[in-house]
Amino acid sequence: MAARRVLECDLGEAIKDGEMELHYQPKVNLETHKLSGAEALVRWNHPEYGMIRPDEFISIAEESLLILPLTIWTLNTALRQSIESRKLWPDFKVAVNLSASILDDELVELVMRALRTWDVPPEQLILEVTENAVMKNPESCLNTLNKLRDEGIELSLDDFGTGYSSFSYLKRLPVQELKIDQSFVKLMMESEDDIHIVQAMIDLGKNFGLRVIAEGIETPETVERLVDLGCHSGQGYYIARPMPHAMLLDWIRNSAWTSATEAPHSEATLQTEIS
Repeated sequence: MAARRVLECDLGEAIKDGEMELHYQPKVNLETHKLSGAEALVRWNHPEYGMIRPDEFISIAEESLLILPLTIWTLNTALRQSIESRKLWPDFKVAVNLSASILDDELVELVMRALRTWDVPPEQLILEVTENAVMKNPESCLNTLNKLRDEGIELSLDDFGTGYSSFSYLKRLPVQELKIDQSFVKLMMESEDDIHIVQAMIDLGKNFGLRVIAEGIETPETVERLVDLGCHSGQGYYIARPMPHAMLLDWIRNSAWTSATEAPHSEATLQTEIS
């Protein structure tokens, strides 16, 4: 891992100088076996340290007040690139992660300005917030999320099951999607306890009228079990690893998840993936 102080000094210039890039992990409807969109994941291609993952620099961005310009760059890049994705898959929705530290009224205008700039319909954008992030400042976050939802933007509660939100607060969140954390999904074929937890989360999401998506799907058996449990959507290495935008376009053109009428086999989905 690169030295934290060095990364902090370099990050501001990296955003300006084009060292950041987006990789995309496809999200699919497990019931229809069709692509629904992709989550945009920011990567830092550092000239000295190579590709740096978000867990090494997002906290630095938040502490150094660079999270807002990084988010603006991510949002605009994701929306611009989604135009090409939708030409191949008209129902394609791009998901962008938000930090709780920027969930304020200014963010709403920044998001709407970006949508207008790239002429992307609000319903084609999903904004993801983590359970823990929302609970750090629940009332302020709730106000901002309601305004975003009023603009027609879809909202997703990420990493569900790892935080500490209460049911009373969960029912107030204007989200349309609940994402089950991968730590439960990856172990569910080995642990009855994890299966029960995943089932409970799926049932909870459905009771609140939410679309439920499972993260961390790595085997076809997991897909089959999730469908049996009533899970609507999923993402994970079995479907596709995160990939640069050019490779995403090739994946959309060639993937079994954009042409299959039944669940694709892993061999078909791994041909164009990268680590």
